[in-house]
Amino acid sequence: VVSVTRITGGSTWNVIPGEVTLEGTIRTFESAIREEVKRKFHSIVNNIAAAFSQEAVIDWFPGPPALHNHPAITEMARSSALGQSLDVIDPEPSMGGEDFAYYLQHIPGTFAFFGTNGNEDWHHPAFTVDEKAIMKAAYFLSESAKDLLCKHGEW
Repeated sequence: VVSVTRITGGSTWNVIPGEVTLEGTIRTFESAIREEVKRKFHSIVNNIAAAFSQEAVIDWFPGPPALHNHPAITEMARSSALGQSLDVIDPEPSMGGEDFAYYLQHIPGTFAFFGTNGNEDWHHPAFTVDEKAIMKAAYFLSESAKDLLCKHGEW
């Protein structure tokens, strides 16, 4: 996914600006594809600038890598949730950026969404959390950790 989420430049409608800034995100599921997109992005931007006898300056901040859950730990967390009579829904793959992905590059783990409000997404200004769900989430996490340590001590 390539998202241009901010474009700034110029000071009025009838003057060509001397500088324009574009900002956004590029997200992929695989790091090799991410590197290929980065290479092509640089090529396209630099060639467009060169076509107008200009120079492009690209500041690349890659953000977190794609998040990949460890299958065995994910299954253990699923079993723990079902044992707590929680509803388990397999989410579709998400292009959301998540810092937890950095941890999963070094240790096996799983990332789970815990429903706390069905009204608005978490980036929406009207998002609120049903605080009763926080207790359920804390219980789920503590029980999952106990299950992991008791049943799979080698992890």
